[in-house]
Amino acid sequence: MAFSFPPSPSLNDTFSVGARSWIWNGYAWDLLGQKVFTAGPNPPNAIKAGDQWYNTNNDILYEFISDGSTQFWLDISTNLLSTGPAITSPTNAGTDNTLNPLLLAGM
Repeated sequence: MAFSFPPSPSLNDTFSVGARSWIWNGYAWDLLGQKVFTAGPNPPNAIKAGDQWYNTNNDILYEFISDGSTQFWLDISTNLLSTGPAITSPTNAGTDNTLNPLLLAGM
């Protein structure tokens, strides 16, 4: 069955066909309920825990982490044996903030 997404969607608009639903992230339609991978110079707007973003400006892959009250992008690609990722305080979703995985592990 062929279908067409709605023209000119607004951020976080949803579209459903049968049992599948998509959400507009400001750039593309993301299938809900599945991990989303985005590549670009800026983090995506519509995100959920587990989504990944490849920052094309600095060649770093991030995964979005959320525990319900704290949300941040975690650098999951930097070689920790060299310089390690940047360490910043977690803030609102959608910003380019990262935490060192060793800090999260209590090391």
